[in-house]
Amino acid sequence: MYYFIESFFALFCSFWINVLVVAVFAQGFYGKTNADVRESCINNDNHMPDFYKDVYANNTDLADNDIYHAGVFLGCTFGVVALYVWAVGILAAGQSSTMTGTYAGQFAMEGFIQIKLPQWKRVLLTRSIAMGPTLLVAIFSGGINHITGFNDFLNCVQMVQLPFAIFPVLTFVSDKRVMFEFSASRMQKVFALSISLLILAINFYFLFAWVDENLGLTAVSIPITSVLAVVYIIFILYLFYYCLVAMSIIRPFGWVSFSL
Repeated sequence: MYYFIESFFALFCSFWINVLVVAVFAQGFYGKTNADVRESCINNDNHMPDFYKDVYANNTDLADNDIYHAGVFLGCTFGVVALYVWAVGILAAGQSSTMTGTYAGQFAMEGFIQIKLPQWKRVLLTRSIAMGPTLLVAIFSGGINHITGFNDFLNCVQMVQLPFAIFPVLTFVSDKRVMFEFSASRMQKVFALSISLLILAINFYFLFAWVDENLGLTAVSIPITSVLAVVYIIFILYLFYYCLVAMSIIRPFGWVSFSL
């Protein structure tokens, strides 16, 4: 019960923070061009440093709204304090996700690979493998604009990887042979599966939009994308099948083995 309360309040607060962030940017960016935001940066009494006022190009393209430009927009609209609050929030979010991922990688490597080293050497090795590529990208990226663009690419990669995290989790928490008395109830299974399918559908929509925008539908990209999509969908259906069996929604097919 205590874990439920803690998780509920953490997720509840995170949900409303995200709702407010999305609402502010939706109101500020919808229908705006780079020139519109640039003009507000120049004309508003926002105490922004001069070099921030030239971040947005003077053109009629839709306003850039990545993490970097979003912070500049907040500073231009609500004052320079909003820019620093946004920066601290991004830093805290990055610290949280980075430490979580680093710890997870460290524990997984120590457990699965059975590294027989002193503790400080294990920590140094596992965290170097986890953090090394990130530091190299940050150092040699060529500027913050490239880093924010790379962040959009990472979000796309996470959309691709999401089913491989969701379906195994639902499979294990629904199977009584694994969770025993802690397995999910029927109502929890239905709710979790419904929400998961909705989230995956939204992610697939944005994934297709990203592929269409960055790769285009050409004679070369269509066959390659189609082959990769077929392989990807087959893997997802395989995981989805095991998830439905674990939830007792369908029975195992005779020609497919099922064991956990």
